[in-house]
Amino acid sequence: MKAAKLPGSDGTAASCRTSARTYAAYAGVVRHSTAPSPPAGSGAEVCSTPWSVTSRMSSELPWKGRESAAFGAGAWGRAGRNADRSVWTGGERPGMHGASSAYERQPMRIAVTIFLTDETITPVRLARELEQRGFAGLYLPEHTHIPVERTTPYPAGGELPREYGRTLDPFVALGQAAAVTDRLGLGTGITLAAQHDPIDLAKQIATLDHLSAGRFTLGLGFGWNVEEAADHGVEWRTRRALVRDRMGLMRALWADEPTAYDGEFASVRASTAYPKPVQKPRGPVSGPRTLVGGAAGPKLFADICAYADGWLPIGGRGLTEALPALRAAWADAGRDPAALQVVPYAVRPSAGKLAHFAELGVEEVVAQLPPEGETEVLRALDALQPFVDGQGS
Repeated sequence: MKAAKLPGSDGTAASCRTSARTYAAYAGVVRHSTAPSPPAGSGAEVCSTPWSVTSRMSSELPWKGRESAAFGAGAWGRAGRNADRSVWTGGERPGMHGASSAYERQPMRIAVTIFLTDETITPVRLARELEQRGFAGLYLPEHTHIPVERTTPYPAGGELPREYGRTLDPFVALGQAAAVTDRLGLGTGITLAAQHDPIDLAKQIATLDHLSAGRFTLGLGFGWNVEEAADHGVEWRTRRALVRDRMGLMRALWADEPTAYDGEFASVRASTAYPKPVQKPRGPVSGPRTLVGGAAGPKLFADICAYADGWLPIGGRGLTEALPALRAAWADAGRDPAALQVVPYAVRPSAGKLAHFAELGVEEVVAQLPPEGETEVLRALDALQPFVDGQGS
């Protein structure tokens, strides 16, 4: 029997710097707004951009390919119309060090995110359409409920869009998507881990990853809605440390041998807990591919280096300046530079944007879909199709 302990941190939320066209809450879709930047510590550092917003994020992701030990056969590297499109054939991978000409010729992998609700296209219909069209994956946000009386402002300003209070449970919806697809990547963007019982969450994650043959990506975030978190018993100022503790406990349950965990917020006895996630441990990380959302800063980068495979940032502005600090923190933590992954999230693609991403070594972006019915969503997929086919302009 082994004991595991994952150090915690007790940082407050970094602020999410917004302008009239950048937005908040990974756990949500946002509208156009002229809202000022949320104040530091408001909790809006985990952000997302809606279909209607022009994203300006750039990042880089050293995709490991179809047979990656990190993701396993059948994972995201196989997603898309051409299962071989993620296989690196141009010599040494550029990783986080820039793109070679061979790398730049690789088709950009386009995944999507959407607020699925009881009023939108269904998970089954969307997942089948995405796989048929060759999209790389589907990420879903999370809100358990939205308290009607709250003092936390909507990070984008104005009224909170109705889809926030109508979101489907992402794990149930992704389970449906997994059942009707073979190659489509499945992810959360993001899971509010602090609001979950970690033993239950570990089981949900491992089950979805197992049933999807390793296609799951766990996107993690810290949230923005103080009242929602409070109803889950979350103390706002310690939520970042709580997420880190949750990850430590889940990692113990995912270990090959029964492993006890005694953390700051929770503990678990050495236990038999199956199924296990498909992906094999890599460095300090075990479980599915794990990306952490949030605004650039030392606290976020410390979390990424401690328990994740990389970063799930919003938009593109400022990423070029932020990457050196993330790389330095990653190297200082003893992590493999080539293993660092960064996936720009809730992007509205353009040829210029994708070309810039490719120069940075990006192989995957997550585009925003509107939280609408089948007709509107299929129209949005039609608009994205040229980028999926590598012919976008």
